[in-house]
Amino acid sequence: MLRSSFYLFSLSICLSLFLACAPKGAVVIHGDIEDASNLNIYFDKITATGSTRVLTNAEASSSGSFDVVFEEPLEAGIYRTRVGAKSAYLMLTPEDKQVNLKGTISSFGDNTYEVSGSNASAELQESLNQIGNARKTGLNLDKFILTGGNPFINAFLAQKAYDGNVGKTQVFKTISQQLENAYPASEFTKDFKNQTAAMEKQLAAQSRGRSKFNVGDVAPEITGFDPNGKERKLSDLKGKVVLIDFWASWCGPCRKANPHVVEIYDKYSSQGFEVFSYSLDGINPRLLGRYKNDPEQMAKAKEQAKTRWIAAIKKDNLKWKSHATELGHWNSKGNKDYGVSSIPTTFLVARDGTFAAINPRYNLEEAVKAAL
Repeated sequence: MLRSSFYLFSLSICLSLFLACAPKGAVVIHGDIEDASNLNIYFDKITATGSTRVLTNAEASSSGSFDVVFEEPLEAGIYRTRVGAKSAYLMLTPEDKQVNLKGTISSFGDNTYEVSGSNASAELQESLNQIGNARKTGLNLDKFILTGGNPFINAFLAQKAYDGNVGKTQVFKTISQQLENAYPASEFTKDFKNQTAAMEKQLAAQSRGRSKFNVGDVAPEITGFDPNGKERKLSDLKGKVVLIDFWASWCGPCRKANPHVVEIYDKYSSQGFEVFSYSLDGINPRLLGRYKNDPEQMAKAKEQAKTRWIAAIKKDNLKWKSHATELGHWNSKGNKDYGVSSIPTTFLVARDGTFAAINPRYNLEEAVKAAL
């Protein structure tokens, strides 16, 4: 016990002497990584695209302690201390002068290291833990990321969670504006803005490539029958902002997208937003041969498809009234008129009956708000 106490006291004295001799305004990243004996420690900066740039390195002592020193304050941003393939991420500002890390190499990997001397770094660590457990906790990632108080952290979390997914372009646009407001002269801000602009172009190109229509074209009439046999037409919703949603009970990505459509419907239906769900349930044309044109067998197969369609509407809580189908699968007139060859595919129709957005699956809320 005496030896242990003497060691800790000596370590404290040595660190104090080291700091006393450090240049005025210097930044010191001190670490005690007990199983990093004599290993190289790298200190990197995270760029706006999520890549890294090595700034310096140091060698840990036999006890696993190390110091990374910068003579000038570091600009605000995300950094990492790296041992091999394991990293401890830090959110540093020019005010941070002495940051301490304590743990093991494995704690770097599972984000359980201890960090002190940087409140923003502690916030970043907690946020990384929360998005890592998002599936278990049901965390709304978009909301969590966008409501964070530090735009650098928000940007880093978005990179971690979405990895440049163009479907999350609106999230990146919002963060880009947050960075512009808080750090307009930052290189990180400029690079993040350029990355977001590239995502917007890619998203627009994807939408154009899948449609025979352009924004501003008049939406063709589309007709089908609902679960009760009542005819449903797009023109019945004239004067509303309408999302035409091509889907099917057998389509996994469609079913996965349904909760978001329900969320937007709940939020904006009182303002004149409606959904016209057009289902491609029915008999797959490739399987027609097995029924040998037997009307009885085909009628039975269609009835089974109808049952699955109705069950999916109920299970996914698709609460709007405009559900339509021809039970024709890919031979349906509706998808042919709209040039739909894959689902889910969506079209947003403005109040005047023209297309307000083509396939706004990934930026649905933004498109709906603009059309309303």
